[in-house]
Amino acid sequence: MADARHPTHPSGPPRIVPGRTAATDQLAAFLTDRLREELAALLERGGSTAAMLAVLDEQLLGLADGRLPEPRELRLLLWAYGGHPDYDPAWTDLLR
Repeated sequence: MADARHPTHPSGPPRIVPGRTAATDQLAAFLTDRLREELAALLERGGSTAAMLAVLDEQLLGLADGRLPEPRELRLLLWAYGGHPDYDPAWTDLLR
């Protein structure tokens, strides 16, 4: 979900980077969608801090550049979104 009020928010699907697998590309698209939803909700609620926006921006920009989050961050994101209907449990194999 895009939010035009946030200028550094990347739009469109993540770029495909050579060497990535279908699983990592699917995971990147899933995380991009979830983080965009988080960003939109944060902006809608108001009162967000620059630090909160910076964390979301950093993750979204990395995904747009074809990079998955660092393993520790990826583990937290997979845990946080594990109940989402589009979540694929096979993505946890990417942590190994």
